Amino acid sequence: MVVRSAFRCLTCDEDFTLRIGIGHEDKQRHFFLCPHCGQECSINIDVDFTKPDLKLVSNENCSHLEEVDVQTTKSLRVVNLHPDYVIPFSQKNEDNAFPWLVDMNRMFDSLRKYKDAGSRFADFRALLNFNDSLSNKWKILSRVLRLHFDHKSKLCGRVLSHYKWIFTTDNKTPYSALRDFSQGMLFPSRMPTFKEYSNFLSELQNQHTNRFDRFVVHYKRSCSNITSRVICKSLTITSGTTVNISRR
Repeated sequence: MVVRSAFRCLTCDEDFTLRIGIGHEDKQRHFFLCPHCGQECSINIDVDFTKPDLKLVSNENCSHLEEVDVQTTKSLRVVNLHPDYVIPFSQKNEDNAFPWLVDMNRMFDSLRKYKDAGSRFADFRALLNFNDSLSNKWKILSRVLRLHFDHKSKLCGRVLSHYKWIFTTDNKTPYSALRDFSQGMLFPSRMPTFKEYSNFLSELQNQHTNRFDRFVVHYKRSCSNITSRVICKSLTITSGTTVNISRR
């Protein structure tokens, strides 16, 4: 998605148009140079993914000209911005330029080198069920997991109530939220692979329970970060089978 809107530089009082590619975060900030006087300006973008809607906010050395119509913006000098893709210097002021498409084509070219027909691009917001940003989901989930590991169940439940679920479930626990988040981050074409991995771990645990549990305990003691602790607590996220290990 690309939006265009007019702004005025507060140093030289000249108007210009920003063409902005919208990324995946709910709060985005851009720094750029005025195309007339070369002084640095910055803006903030607040995105509401639930509507969806966005708000452009002048931050430094520029003011938003909300009354200017789209046709007028096309007559002004252009500055291209994008939070995820580098814009070539030669295209930074070029109207109707889509340099991110060049990068996308390079990605497709790289994918064609592999024989895996399941490798595909997917709409990132679709994976999140269009209801939140990745940073917001992980911010809430990480707090849920920390509170859970600290045995603060009441606070954990309170924070968990703010998590926006990607998939529908009646079993709303910290680990089901982790499973929900993990499944949402996988491309649909990769789900069979993840399921096979999960089934393999379940079979391994059933066939060699003692050795499997000893491995998990060893792995847990060797790693201290929260991600490793999560993996140890529930190696088979998709199937929901948890590993029985001693308390930390």
